[in-house]
Amino acid sequence: MIVLFLCAPRCSTAPPCSNHTAPNATFDVQQGCVGYYCAMQCDPGFLNCDNDESNGCETPITSPPPHAQFSADTGTCTIVCDPGFSNCDEIESNGCETASSTCSSQPDSGEPASPHVIATLAAQPLGLAVCAGRELFFDGPTLRAIDSQSLALVNVATSPSPPADGIACDGTYAYWVTPSDADADASPNGVLYRVAIQSGTPEVVVSDFDFRSGIDVADAGVLAMTGSGVVLAQGDAATDWMPASPTGVYKPFALTQGDSWSLAGATLYRRSSSDADASAESWIDDAGLPTAVFASSGDAILARHVSGVADDLALVMSDAGGVTSFAAVDPIVATSSGAPAIVASDGTIYVVQSGLFASVLFSTLEHVVDVAVDGTWAVWTTRGQNQGPSVWRGKLQ
Repeated sequence: MIVLFLCAPRCSTAPPCSNHTAPNATFDVQQGCVGYYCAMQCDPGFLNCDNDESNGCETPITSPPPHAQFSADTGTCTIVCDPGFSNCDEIESNGCETASSTCSSQPDSGEPASPHVIATLAAQPLGLAVCAGRELFFDGPTLRAIDSQSLALVNVATSPSPPADGIACDGTYAYWVTPSDADADASPNGVLYRVAIQSGTPEVVVSDFDFRSGIDVADAGVLAMTGSGVVLAQGDAATDWMPASPTGVYKPFALTQGDSWSLAGATLYRRSSSDADASAESWIDDAGLPTAVFASSGDAILARHVSGVADDLALVMSDAGGVTSFAAVDPIVATSSGAPAIVASDGTIYVVQSGLFASVLFSTLEHVVDVAVDGTWAVWTTRGQNQGPSVWRGKLQ
């Protein structure tokens, strides 16, 4: 009897395993052959995108196809489109060939510039922030995000307790606060949370504060509103930053390049952001009926109801260089670095031009809750009297 022992081939210089010299790859002789070639592992920074092991790992991850980047997972050749481009033909080798943020049955038609819904929500929205290619907001207790390119709606995290109005982000984390319990006799137990923008478990930044609506991020740390004023959270500690501001107003303080601004009753305060020991100084003693303070083109601007004209809103430059007014009710404001300031009043959205005047950008039939700027888009959330709570956007003109 003749007994044949079949052994797995090993890598060698002879056929059939003859690709051991393929570029940008290493080989493990214990792995034997895969098909006719030695099993290989791509060197860091290279991928085997053509699935041909005879030529090794031929593609450097620093050389993606046009208008695209390789995904962070270097074990595959999946691409992520650059902002403003889409892979509409679903062929990765030619990159993101369509100069549009969305794919359409009509070539190059893109997303409409007029106001349109990009997501419907299950509950009333709270807060709105644009960061790292995502539009973040609370849908009830759930922190959700819309990818600004694909318009995909995803869940990021769930707040451990009901959140207050306002979201901030720094490119890595999203921040929000939960207010203290209703029992006024108890010690403050509000919490400042953070979570990775993509998704994760909420982490406590600081706790035991009387947090209110309003939160932002500065170079020094996270600024959050409390019942006694704005505090600065650094690491796991927080210190007083600015005097108290009226409650119930979205983002009741503003950050400019050199200063921080806050409202306290009818007074607008300024504090130097560059001097950690500086105290807040009174900037405008009689601000009328202020509703919010915000930043535009590096200036702090005060939004207020004009005395005697209850439905008018005045925009006042921080150096009193110009004043203008236009019809508005219950204004809310948002800004984005390098972008125009946006003011929303009920169903009308205004764009502020260098703090000197405002013009109507969009008019909708829905009451606006929050508004922000996302590159070339104005983004806002609504209560949804006509079609339920929603997230909208329209192209800036």
